[in-house]
Amino acid sequence: MKEKKILIVKLSSIGDVIHTIPTISILKEKVPEVKIYWIVKEHIYPILEFFPYMEEIIPVRKGEKWTKLIKKLKEKDFDVAMDFQGLIKTGILTHLSGAKIKIGWGKNEIKELPGTIFYNIKINVPEKKHIVQKSIKFLKSLGIEDVNGLPEIKINFPPALKEKVEKKIEREFKGKKFVILNPGGKWHTKRWAPENFSELANFIKEKYPFEISVIYGNDEKKLAEKIREKAPFVKLFDLNLEELFFFISKCEVYVGGDTGPTHMASLLNKKIVAIYGPTSPERNGPFNREFRIAYKNLECSPCYRRKCRDPICMEIDSKLVFKKFMELV
Repeated sequence: MKEKKILIVKLSSIGDVIHTIPTISILKEKVPEVKIYWIVKEHIYPILEFFPYMEEIIPVRKGEKWTKLIKKLKEKDFDVAMDFQGLIKTGILTHLSGAKIKIGWGKNEIKELPGTIFYNIKINVPEKKHIVQKSIKFLKSLGIEDVNGLPEIKINFPPALKEKVEKKIEREFKGKKFVILNPGGKWHTKRWAPENFSELANFIKEKYPFEISVIYGNDEKKLAEKIREKAPFVKLFDLNLEELFFFISKCEVYVGGDTGPTHMASLLNKKIVAIYGPTSPERNGPFNREFRIAYKNLECSPCYRRKCRDPICMEIDSKLVFKKFMELV
């Protein structure tokens, strides 16, 4: 492979960015001399700095003019641009990046179909594969084949961050092992009811010596507080993205839906109970070794709807989720 400078186009979301990391790890492992540049939304930028694969991370700032951004990309003189996002806007960025080779999704995987016109190499893969496995197929276009299994991911958490979070963990849990419950999710249709989390927390407390934490962000504080109403022993944690990533790395078991922190837990190879409804666990579920899925697989599943008048797919019994939890412990 002669290409030296490669642009990764994956602007968001957190989970989607995490799903792309194994591909980048393999690329760097197979071709150590390659220089990888990643364009990403500004709020995700800090966690990409934890991975030692990138030559440079290019943040997309809110309100930044595209002319300025595209000029910045063209100045890098990229050999290859790979669009893992599949949107029209990311296709345009890829096309205008100045890269000679432009790789993106084909018709069966791209999110916004017109976007295929922006690539000169299109990746088509079987539908029934995990998105991480599908993303790895991009590497075939660069002459990298015979990829077996997933790589060991290198993550370098800054010492100051580790010290800060470890002090918080020690203060709250006094050296005891802890589990994480995550009731949040950007799509409301992906959220398991707080009452269910309360029941699960009580089941765990009755049987195991674990401390129980509930994480939340942005508009999710009310969800966490509702869980604590019927499980007053849980500890609530409001952490920034970098702190959350390291906090997850220290837990014993993680429980949550199809959302960014769940995929962080998977990348960190933590034990996971994943609760799925409108999305496919086969495509979007955990991709590590130790996990269990709670999923109803209804006639309408997966629908990928962000809104639903009757989201019965998430009406999953807390006893079933606890059973999955016990299988991992």
